[in-house]
Amino acid sequence: MGVKIPQTFVMTWPVGEYIGQIEKVTAKPGDYGPQLQVAFKLIQMDEKASPVLGWCSQTFSNKSKLYAWTKAAFGGGEIPETYNFDSDDLLGKKVLLTLVIRDREDGTPFNRIDSLRAIPETGEVPDLFET
Repeated sequence: MGVKIPQTFVMTWPVGEYIGQIEKVTAKPGDYGPQLQVAFKLIQMDEKASPVLGWCSQTFSNKSKLYAWTKAAFGGGEIPETYNFDSDDLLGKKVLLTLVIRDREDGTPFNRIDSLRAIPETGEVPDLFET
């Protein structure tokens, strides 16, 4: 009997803003040192869809991407100087992601997170389904 493997598809989302919920943060090795892989579930899309993955270094300073993403997840307010990063604090938090499309060396498209920001305090978000 042969080996059977179901085919899977990775979606490339259209360029735009999406509400993403942080569902997982994983430490990974990277070409430029230790990285964190952050999985964002796009909440207005199909629940079965794969999360969008973002990467940042494991540096937590006021000039780092990790700091900016943490600040956005906490609602955009200042982070106390006494706070030490804990990935568990991010789980379940919602942010606004701006996705763009880039091409890999082989020509296949993929999404890249162009920016990530806090959801406004009003709870109002841009019309994500404007045409």
